[in-house]
Amino acid sequence: MRQDPNALQRVLVIVALAMVATSSAWAQPFVSGSDESDGALNLTIAQHGASFDFDPASFAPPLDTDGDNIYHFTTISVEAGMTVRFSSDILGSLPVQWLATGNVQIDGTLDFTGDAGHDWNDLRVPTVAGAGGFNGGVSSTATTGWSPGLGPGASDFPGGGAAHASGGAGWGSTYGNAFLLPLIGGSGGSGANDGNDAAGGGAGGGALLIAGSGNITVDGAIDTDGGCPGNSRFGQSDETGGGGSSGAIRLIANSIDGTGNLFARQVNCPEGRDPRRGRIRLESYATNFTGSDPTASLGLPGNVFPPATAPTIRITAVDGVPVPANPTGIFPPADVSINDPVAVTIDIEAAYIPLFTTVAVRLLREDGSFQTVTSTPLNGVLETSTATASVVFPPGFTSILLEANWTP
Repeated sequence: MRQDPNALQRVLVIVALAMVATSSAWAQPFVSGSDESDGALNLTIAQHGASFDFDPASFAPPLDTDGDNIYHFTTISVEAGMTVRFSSDILGSLPVQWLATGNVQIDGTLDFTGDAGHDWNDLRVPTVAGAGGFNGGVSSTATTGWSPGLGPGASDFPGGGAAHASGGAGWGSTYGNAFLLPLIGGSGGSGANDGNDAAGGGAGGGALLIAGSGNITVDGAIDTDGGCPGNSRFGQSDETGGGGSSGAIRLIANSIDGTGNLFARQVNCPEGRDPRRGRIRLESYATNFTGSDPTASLGLPGNVFPPATAPTIRITAVDGVPVPANPTGIFPPADVSINDPVAVTIDIEAAYIPLFTTVAVRLLREDGSFQTVTSTPLNGVLETSTATASVVFPPGFTSILLEANWTP
């Protein structure tokens, strides 16, 4: 017997952090913090083609060798006419964070959109999110059940839409904050539950930070829209899935200019619950960019990353098998493979979460069934604590999502 639990990324702790910049003049220019180890990023049609899947391992030398999705460039340029796709099945559910010591010029399209849900007669597998976002749920069949989407804004009922900056009746809970600290992508919509006639949920849009010590110019587009639900057989309300919520874009530089577009929209879909809007944040001393939908939150350059004391939580191992630092959460292939038909241990590590907090461990199985188990209380010290959960995995693939909640 072989089980393939597929662990999601390390953070699903939603904390509102208000980071306010104290600099007020060009005498203190913004510095991105790039160490320039990834060199200059020049994406061109001649070298990469008009449509290109961004994969750090495909570059020579490879980019981001530590796998944390934080890139240290000198300059960044993306040629007009090309579309660069950023998918969670390659890059995982950690946000993509580009740092540059020089200027950033985006003339092409950076595509972080979530995939649309599968139609009623199509695949019963989760839909793929943009990098930094969360997958959509699967629909029912004649013999298997539906599953919710993943992410903090996912809904717990069939066909429910995912929330982000906005929600409503029939959608999940809103999350995040206008400062985009921490930076979190869109959540996945739920699959529907009406036998073989039901459709799957759309995936969430991704999450991107670009921080440049020079200027950022966007004459192309950055798109983090969520995915629409799939098409049901007859278009009835109990057959339609939910949309994945749109993602998050944060740009930080001394100036931000351009005539392009930034998208984290509330999308209108043919049927089902529409993807709800995400968040856009622009921080500079001189912002002359107006092409944001929804309207961007504005501010002076602030902290690039959350403080070192920001809460984090992650899975370190399943049945003793280490989990990658940036798991994709996509199957196949799995991030971890085990072969044990009895209860096994999920090892959890947290930082700056109050001791004795328990962690909700949600399991989404390949057949559409789902289960939530509760971990042991976190034990250790505030800076590093651990917990475990005991789970029996059936044969096939399982996705794992962690969530910790507490009262400050």
